[in-house]
Amino acid sequence: MTFDEVLNAARRLNWDEQTLLVHLLQEELRLEIEATPLTAEQIAELDRRIDDIQDHPDAGVPWEEVLSAARQRLKGKVVE
Repeated sequence: MTFDEVLNAARRLNWDEQTLLVHLLQEELRLEIEATPLTAEQIAELDRRIDDIQDHPDAGVPWEEVLSAARQRLKGKVVE
């Protein structure tokens, strides 16, 4: 079955079936991600980011500000 065939079949499912399908796919991906070990480069990058956060705790932007800025940018625009 091709990707397009699978997508079209999924679109024919009712709301509950689509929701279940999405949930099951997300769970499969989560399990796959959890089973995949991080590379040395990824661990080093995470360590670098943790050190940066600890060294500069005030450098981040609070979620409320990020959300507000995103809403301002989208104001009046159609989002699909």
